[in-house]
Amino acid sequence: MRITTKGVFILFLIFFSIQVVSAELLLGQTKSLYNLGDEFEISIKISPNTYVSNFLIAKLICSGHEIELYKSPHSVMAGEEKEIIISTNLDNFLTSGVEGDCFIKLEYGGEEVSSQKFEVTGIIRVTLSIQGILFSPGQIVNVHGQAEKANGELLKGFVEVSTPGIESSLIGPVTEGEFDFNFTISENAPSGSYTMTARAYEKDAFEEVLNEGEATSIIRIKQIIKEIDIALNDQSVSPKEELTYNVLLYDQARERAEADVSITVYKPNGEVLERKIVKAGETNTVHLEYNSPPGYWGIEARIDDLETKKEFLVEELMDLSFTLENNTLIVENIGNIPYNGPVEISIGGINEIKDIGDLAVEESKKFKLLAPDGEYKVEVGEGSQKQDLGTTFLTGKAISVQDIGSSLFGNSFVILIGLILILIIALIVVYIYKRISRKRALLGTSHSPLKKMDQTIAGAQKDTKQDSSMIDKGEKQESAIVSLKLKNILDLNKNSEATKSIDSALWKAKEAGAKIYSDSDYRIMIFAPVLTKQKDNSLKAILTARSIERILNSHNRRHPVKIKYGIGVNSGTLIVESKEGKFKFMSLNNIISSAKRISEQSTSEVLISEELHRKSIGRIKVEKLKDKNLWKIEKVIDRTAHADYVKNLTEKHKKIEKRKKA
Repeated sequence: MRITTKGVFILFLIFFSIQVVSAELLLGQTKSLYNLGDEFEISIKISPNTYVSNFLIAKLICSGHEIELYKSPHSVMAGEEKEIIISTNLDNFLTSGVEGDCFIKLEYGGEEVSSQKFEVTGIIRVTLSIQGILFSPGQIVNVHGQAEKANGELLKGFVEVSTPGIESSLIGPVTEGEFDFNFTISENAPSGSYTMTARAYEKDAFEEVLNEGEATSIIRIKQIIKEIDIALNDQSVSPKEELTYNVLLYDQARERAEADVSITVYKPNGEVLERKIVKAGETNTVHLEYNSPPGYWGIEARIDDLETKKEFLVEELMDLSFTLENNTLIVENIGNIPYNGPVEISIGGINEIKDIGDLAVEESKKFKLLAPDGEYKVEVGEGSQKQDLGTTFLTGKAISVQDIGSSLFGNSFVILIGLILILIIALIVVYIYKRISRKRALLGTSHSPLKKMDQTIAGAQKDTKQDSSMIDKGEKQESAIVSLKLKNILDLNKNSEATKSIDSALWKAKEAGAKIYSDSDYRIMIFAPVLTKQKDNSLKAILTARSIERILNSHNRRHPVKIKYGIGVNSGTLIVESKEGKFKFMSLNNIISSAKRISEQSTSEVLISEELHRKSIGRIKVEKLKDKNLWKIEKVIDRTAHADYVKNLTEKHKKIEKRKKA
C-alpha cells in the first residue's frame, strides 16, 4: 500500500486531536458497605495532557437506577493535576428505594471511568434474648437484645417489641446498640405459644425510618385453671333414672380446659357413694339404685385448690315387686321410702284387699293364697295398675289371702280386735268428756285464780301477750306443744338464708293450724282443738316437728351457716279461748315449760315426752334415750293418706260378696 504525503498529514492531525482531548481521571477508594444515612465521600483527580475545560459529572448507579450526585464545570491546564472531593449523605431524598450493589460513574472531557462496587443497605442486625420460655399469667418477662447496623456501627435508635395474641407492645430506646426492659404478662392472657418480635430502627431528621431490622423469639404461656363448675342435666332425678353431669374447667382467659378431676358423690346422710377420676368436658353418670335414699345428694368436684359442690334431689319412690311361688305371694319394697298402703290381690277374678302396713325399704312380706282346689290366675296391683303373675294351683275352702304366720281366725279376727279397740277408745273418750264438762261448769262459776302459766309468751303480733285476766270463758282442751330451740340465734339473725329456712319450717306449723309464738330463742307452736278443728293433735304435732326437722337439716346440708337447734314435743291440758279472732290460753300442767326443756336437751332431732309417747304407741317408731325419760322419733306411721283408698276398695269388696251370696 502506498501512503501519500497527504495521508500522512491526515493521520498526524487525528493523533494530535486525540492527545488534545485526552485527560486522565483517577477515583479514590470507597467503603465496601454503607448504611442509609451514612456520609459518602470520594476524591477525584484530573490530570489532562492538554488544556481541558468541561463539566465533571458523577453518577451513583445502583441495581439499574442512576442518580446524579455531582455536576460542575472544571478547567485544567495541560500537565496540571486537579483534585475534587464529592461529599454527601445517603439520605432518603437521595437514595429513596435504592439499595444493593452500587458504583460511581465519572464523566469528564469525553472520558468515563467507574469506581469499584460497594453496597448500600438499610439493614440492622438484631438479636433478641428472653430469660425463660414458659411463663405464667401475671409473670414478669425480661427482654434483652443488641442492634448493630450492617456497617458495623452500634445502633442509636429505637426498638419496638410486640407479641401478637396477648396484646403486648412496648417501644424503648436502643443505646450503644443495646436494649433491656421488662413487661408483665396479662392475668387473662390465653395459654399457648406466641412469637415475640423485636423491631429495631433508626430515623432521620425528618422522622422517617432509614434503617431497620428485626428478630423473633418464641414464648409459651401456661394454662392456669381458675374456675371449676358442674353442669347437671337435671336438678332432681328418680331412682329409676341416671343423673348425667359434666365437669367444666375454665382457665385464666375463661376458655375451656381439659384435665383430670376428682369426683365424690355423697348421700343425704353424708355417706360417700363413690369416688372416681373423670375427664373435664366428658359426660359422666351417677348410677342410682331403686332404693337410693331420697333427699338432697351432693356431687363434689376438686382439682388442685379449686373445688365446687352441686346438689341434686333424689325423689321419693314408692314401689313394690311381686313374686308368686306356688301358693305364696311375696311382696317386697323395692322403693326408697317405707311403703304404707293397701294392695289389691285378684285370685280368679275375685279381689282381696290387703294392707301391707309399714313395709321398710328392702323389707318383704309373704301371703298365703287360698281357694277351692283348682288352678287360678293371680293378679296384683297398686291402684289402677295391675300385674299378671300367671296361674298357680291353690287349695282351700274359700278364696282368701292370709299373712304367713297369722292366726287361724284370719281377717275376721283382726277386724274383731279392731272393733274392740274402737269400743274401748270410745268409752274412754266419753268418760274424759264427762269429767271435762263437770270441771268446765265449776270453772264458769268460780273466780278463784287458775294455776300460774308456764310463762308469758311474746307472740308475732303485739296484741297476743297472754294474761290470766284476759280469759273470760275458757275451756279445757287436750293440746300438743312443739318447742323449737334456736341455739345460735345471734348468728342466724345475721344470715338471710338461715332466716328464710326457719320461716319456711315454721310455715309448716302455720299450715297445720297451729298458733306460733316467739319467746327469746324459742319458737312455741300450740296445737289445740279450737285451732286445728281436730280432737287429737298428738300425731299432727309430731308430723309437723318432723317436717321442721327435715327443712332445717336440708338447710344445714346446703349452706355454710348451720342452724343449731333442738325440737321438743309435749302434750297436756290448756285452758283456751278463741274470741273475736284472738286466741288466748293458760297452762294447767307446765306442758309449755316441759316442751322447752325437751327442746333444750335435743340436738338436731325430735324428742317427745313420756306422756306423748304413750298416746302415740302404734303410730310412731321411737328410741328411748339413755338415762332420760325422753324418746327420739325414728319413723312416723301415717296411714291417713290411704284411708279413702282402703275405704273404697273395702266397699267394692263388700258389694262383690253381696252379689255372690245373691
